[in-house]
Amino acid sequence: MNPDLQTNLDVDVVVIGTGIGGGTVGHALARAGRQVLFCEMGGGDVEPDRLRGHYPELASGRGGGVLDEAQALLRAGRWPDVLIDTTRTRVRPFVPFIGCGVGGSSALYGMAMERFQPADFEPLRHYVHSQGAAVVSHWPVGHAELQPWYDEAERMYAVGGQRDPLQVSSPAGSALPPLRAEKPWSAPTAALADHLAARGLHPYRLPLARLRPDACDTCQGFLCARACKVDAGRAGVAPAVDRFGARLLTRCRVQGIEIAGRRVTAVVAEHNGRSIRVVARLVVLAAGAMQSPLLLRRSLDAVGKGRWSAGQELAGRHLMRHLID
Repeated sequence: MNPDLQTNLDVDVVVIGTGIGGGTVGHALARAGRQVLFCEMGGGDVEPDRLRGHYPELASGRGGGVLDEAQALLRAGRWPDVLIDTTRTRVRPFVPFIGCGVGGSSALYGMAMERFQPADFEPLRHYVHSQGAAVVSHWPVGHAELQPWYDEAERMYAVGGQRDPLQVSSPAGSALPPLRAEKPWSAPTAALADHLAARGLHPYRLPLARLRPDACDTCQGFLCARACKVDAGRAGVAPAVDRFGARLLTRCRVQGIEIAGRRVTAVVAEHNGRSIRVVARLVVLAAGAMQSPLLLRRSLDAVGKGRWSAGQELAGRHLMRHLID
């Protein structure tokens, strides 16, 4: 063992990241009786100084230094580190607008949770214009296979609202519960909906994962101040810890994954200024579209010294960034 590593932990499952992926699967494994440890780089909901209800850029008294800015972003559940974009002719430093904290980016999202269409699972069959593009013909799972898991996820995240009227795939009885005490549409929104409906279109309320919709202002892009947004922290991590004995390490930055042959043997991280090593029988890498491939590349480099097997060189490539990233 590396002499710099001060702590050894042994668990059934270590989950890297607490967003929708990590929070949901970690909850399921803890509920099934597995000993689960969540590793989260950002802070947790129990911290009293978290910036809620507004963007940190608009918070007063932040100070002008780089350190103050990073601290404000962390307190607001946002990613604090500057990254370098080399995809353009001019190298550009930027701070991505993504989540960093319990719940990940789901703590910031606008709560919309809509199912994929069957056509999304067979791209080349339904999108003929994609012929010749680097598009898979079909997913390894089908829409029908995911149906019961969609149902369970919608219950877990308290999703309510309306289905897309043109989504003919949903079986009978799968209608979403209406949003309780839903605010009526504003006058401009209602006028737009009537205008669209009169022309044969089908406006509807997006399925939203939220409680107390009568007091909810959606708070897209920042942490909820009214405890109505249902994110992965509220729906997954909190009950996994409180009811099923999972453990949560916040301010825990994973440095790498130890690999022996084709098996992952341990996770190395820094927690509260000290190095830890977590031995687990299963590792769930759910650190997001940027950090997951970064950890893979860093770990594969350490094992193969840059000589990777076929397919591994794709780790981190072909990433399509969301507009606000």
